[in-house]
Amino acid sequence: MIDILSVLAVLLYTFGTFAFCYGFTTICLTFLNRPLNHQRIIYTFIFFFINFISFIFCKFIDLGIVINWIIFLFIAFIQTFFILKAEFYASAFLSLQASLCGLNSNLFSRSLLSIILNIPLSSVGDFDSNLVVIPVIISFLTCFSIFMYYSKERQIKPIRRILQTPRHLKSLLLTMAILLAYLLLQNFLYTSDKNTISLKIWSLLSCIYISFGFLWSIKYAVRFSYLYYLDDQNINLRRILHDYEKQEQNLKQASDYDSLTGILNRRAGDNSLSILTESNIDFSLCLIDLDGLKYVNDNLGHHYGDIYLKSVANLLKDSCRSNKDILFRYGGDEFVIAFVEMSTYDVCVRMQNVFNEVVKLNETSDFPMSISYGISNDYNLSLAERLEQADTLMYEMKSKHKKENPNFIRN
Repeated sequence: MIDILSVLAVLLYTFGTFAFCYGFTTICLTFLNRPLNHQRIIYTFIFFFINFISFIFCKFIDLGIVINWIIFLFIAFIQTFFILKAEFYASAFLSLQASLCGLNSNLFSRSLLSIILNIPLSSVGDFDSNLVVIPVIISFLTCFSIFMYYSKERQIKPIRRILQTPRHLKSLLLTMAILLAYLLLQNFLYTSDKNTISLKIWSLLSCIYISFGFLWSIKYAVRFSYLYYLDDQNINLRRILHDYEKQEQNLKQASDYDSLTGILNRRAGDNSLSILTESNIDFSLCLIDLDGLKYVNDNLGHHYGDIYLKSVANLLKDSCRSNKDILFRYGGDEFVIAFVEMSTYDVCVRMQNVFNEVVKLNETSDFPMSISYGISNDYNLSLAERLEQADTLMYEMKSKHKKENPNFIRN
């Protein structure tokens, strides 16, 4: 009868060990985001063989339960780190959770069995007793069920995110190590031959406390990891939005601004003038023309012509008020300024200052420079009529300049 029980105990332990290794392999591969293919069976047999030999070794030299689970912890780490090629912290997490789950369920079932059978805790934890197989098989099957439940993608995905926040992962590993150390110390309760109910209940409550502590620490780490994940996502989204805004600004710059002078182009300028007109906002309209730009381009080259355009554009830009007046390139050598809600006298003063600055540039420039301009202040005219009026006044000034320098300026 004793031989049959021994054989049955070995078979039960073998079955439980294989189930435990199968569940541990499944949760490891899922946690590491590896495919669950035929290699899971190969890893299961490897883990089963290693752990089975380890248990036989511990029983043969009578190392005791504490040393047995410490050895299992290191074996589980070696399996995940070297065989599954997991990272260090991932291997530490997987081996610690397997040890915690296995040892805690083992101690719980031992305490419960000792209460049911009304025997001392030491009798259940004795390696030489066949009773030791019962809590072992219960704990292994319990771990198998837990591992398979948390191997589902919906359950493992939040836990997997812990790997992305090393700070919380390290705190979690420290908490798990403390809980495991407490469980290992609690094994000394099973050396007592006293059959006291208080000792057994204390052991049960300790196991329940460890279970809730472990689950709470996992939940805490997952939540904070998720907050960090959301924070990273927020930073990435803001970076993406910033890039989009920058691209939008670049597109707006390309569509609304003249590439040479950096001021508004005619399309954007005409839209701005239309808005002013429709809004009944008073503005003085000034049309500016560069004298002799064709002469500079034909005789000195377009490089000097571009310098001519940019130099005058910068002077005109300096004469305008930021976010108030409107300056744009009207044509090849023509610019338009809308001085918004500015007196006629101030407009004339500003344009005369621009003219004087161009005269100064002409004195030191490698090519002749001069501008002609016309100002329309008649608010009763339409926009087209005001442009025509400013154009007429501008050509009157250009005619005077042509008389002064007929070879340089053309009508």
